[in-house]
Amino acid sequence: MSMAADPPPPAPAYRCDVILEPSQYTTISPPHPEHEKKHRSHHRPSEMYHQVKESNLSEDDVTDIVYAWVRSNPSLSSAPAKESVLTPVTHDVVYHYYLETFTEQRSVCMRFEPKATEPPITDTSNTQQPRPWMVKVSPAKMFCNAVCNFRLINTDQLRGCHYCEEEKWLKCPRCHGSGNRPCARVKAHRETPSKECSQCHGKREVPCSTCMALGKVCCRMCLGKGRLCYFKELRVEYRSHQETQLVTSCGIPEDKLLDAAGEVLHASTGVKLPPLAQFAVQQVNEVSRSMIEKSHQKWPNCKVIQQRHQLKAVPVTYVQYDWRGQSGGFYIYGTDHQVYWPDYPQRNDRCNLL
Repeated sequence: MSMAADPPPPAPAYRCDVILEPSQYTTISPPHPEHEKKHRSHHRPSEMYHQVKESNLSEDDVTDIVYAWVRSNPSLSSAPAKESVLTPVTHDVVYHYYLETFTEQRSVCMRFEPKATEPPITDTSNTQQPRPWMVKVSPAKMFCNAVCNFRLINTDQLRGCHYCEEEKWLKCPRCHGSGNRPCARVKAHRETPSKECSQCHGKREVPCSTCMALGKVCCRMCLGKGRLCYFKELRVEYRSHQETQLVTSCGIPEDKLLDAAGEVLHASTGVKLPPLAQFAVQQVNEVSRSMIEKSHQKWPNCKVIQQRHQLKAVPVTYVQYDWRGQSGGFYIYGTDHQVYWPDYPQRNDRCNLL
């Protein structure tokens, strides 16, 4: 048989109709051309920033904002909002830095499909196997997670099926090749029945329904063709990695500040962005530098396709209140004037009972 002349099948290899996990592919690291650093410009582009605008809310503004906030929360009593003496104390800005890195990862694995004849050669001028990172693939949309699978050209190898040894058939796993199965009715009685069994007619065996009494079944790997075509499959995964950090902080929980509306001071997109270096608050520049430098080393098996970052200013006003001998403070934050007042002095009794 020709099977003896065939080289051993590649291992591991997976049938082409089986959905694989990412761990079943072999990751291929992207090439790092030496000329990349040589052609990288040392000239830093100028950074344009919008002017930072502080809140500067007046007492009347604060009163209107708090009263509107209380009306939208039925569990809160309106008495403190109407009767409190509210005094804006500080106007501050919280800086929210956002970095998004879009990466590409390539990996390969061996697949096979049933095939009885040699695969046709589509391009006789080029019979070399392509390197995974030389295949031209582009994402359908930037900063959008996606996975694509491709069959690599010039990787087809026709070999004999090693599951059935090119016999196209396998011994039936139910009857073990005999073609018959013990009669279930006779087996249930565990003795010779008084009457002749209507199923086996006294033979104690019935034809095997799995193999139709043939004693063999079609090979499930080659589907009766006796040959398998092995090929390499390329898996390309695009993933967006998002990172955020607050540069300054206050008494407002971090998750509320990250979702707060603010004014975008700077936004830019590019391949391996340089960090911010010209902003007036040096702490912002240091955070940007640290996050971008880590992003360039964070995914060594991936290629960075594009990056974008954004600096947002969230205005914050701290307000002191005095109501019926109680005093304390709360915050108004964001350009849409959200209120953070966790210890609001009075709530509606009806809502508390509910």
